[in-house]
Amino acid sequence: MYMRKKVKKSLNIGTGSIIGIYYPIGSTICRLLAQDSDKGKVMCSVASTTGGAYNINSMRNDDFDIGIAQSDWEYIVYHGGEVLKLKPMHDLRLLFSMHKAYLTLVARKGSNINTINGIKGRRINIGAQELEPEA
Repeated sequence: MYMRKKVKKSLNIGTGSIIGIYYPIGSTICRLLAQDSDKGKVMCSVASTTGGAYNINSMRNDDFDIGIAQSDWEYIVYHGGEVLKLKPMHDLRLLFSMHKAYLTLVARKGSNINTINGIKGRRINIGAQELEPEA
């Protein structure tokens, strides 16, 4: 999870799909912050999004204060990316790491896919499309 340097009295958190893990994590953070909101501390809202790249773009545009994203995107966006032509975003800060993102591949029996290299040139389904961060 990543956060911009400047924090306001209200926070907007970009998460992910409501059926994924990012949304409940963002919602829990808002609930914890809401426990102190009656003391004038922080009001919080959570938004379901398409994921990390959208959240980073929204933080770049000051639409979100906090965005949940994978650590590889944080590194690329913080330093800038030659391949994606991204400007560095040096005010990006890591709040905490949540979990490792493992990859599981499942192939139909008889597909002759036995290693990661076996998918080369094959038609595969990798789930919902996530857009890349904007420059």
